[in-house]
Amino acid sequence: KIIDRYLPELLSKEYYVQGKKLVYVSFLARICISIIILCLFLFWMEEFSSNFKIPREYIIYMFFLFLISTISEQFQYILSALYKYGLVQFVALFRSITLALSIIAVLKIEYKISAVLLAHISVQVMVLIFFMFYLLRNNFFSLPGNDDKTTSFDYRRYLRYGGFYFLSTTGGKVLDLKSDLY
Repeated sequence: KIIDRYLPELLSKEYYVQGKKLVYVSFLARICISIIILCLFLFWMEEFSSNFKIPREYIIYMFFLFLISTISEQFQYILSALYKYGLVQFVALFRSITLALSIIAVLKIEYKISAVLLAHISVQVMVLIFFMFYLLRNNFFSLPGNDDKTTSFDYRRYLRYGGFYFLSTTGGKVLDLKSDLY
């Protein structure tokens, strides 16, 4: 959400270097956090798979699905911050239709959960490739860098906003979902 909040501001002021740096830093942070979560999950994978009786093969597919979905979601945030809402909604519709059709086709051909997970992964990869192609085609990553308009990258400002946003949304989800169960 830091991208949604600050990228339009930076691009409107023509701080292209800071805008690209914000995208790169947030992308790197999101990938690192996702990898940490996956490593923690790998650490407890045996307990998780035995408690829920999920074969290890399916858990590996879920890892790939989680990582690809995280990267795809990051590109979706970038396009949303660039006010490409129509494109984001078109891709969401395309993803839903393609996923539904692929799951129906997989279930008619081969009735396996692994095939359904592979269908889901392939749809997410298609969406990811589309997002990357669109951003590369429209030269987002090669925006000019004006040295006279470059100011320092204010990490504290972004971390403060991102930290408070993360805590408020996480706390809201915990209170909303978990309090209903008790």
